[in-house]
Amino acid sequence: METALSAAKEYTDGLDQLSPDEKTVLKGTLDDLTSDTDRTPLAVSRLKTFMGRIGPPAAGVLRRIVETLATEAAKRMMWR
Repeated sequence: METALSAAKEYTDGLDQLSPDEKTVLKGTLDDLTSDTDRTPLAVSRLKTFMGRIGPPAAGVLRRIVETLATEAAKRMMWR
């Protein structure tokens, strides 16, 4: 999972559609998806927003990475 998280953060750095501040928020969101906490629903909501902003091709890549690092509860919230 640590490798997937690292890959997701590295991929985030290359997203030209997001500002540096947005990239920082997205990286924190990715961290929040790796464990079930009170922040998980917020992280799912933020991820969905970012995926809409970056467009289908980039969102598809990010989704494949996130599927390997997110908890089962986060995945159920994301893809329903």
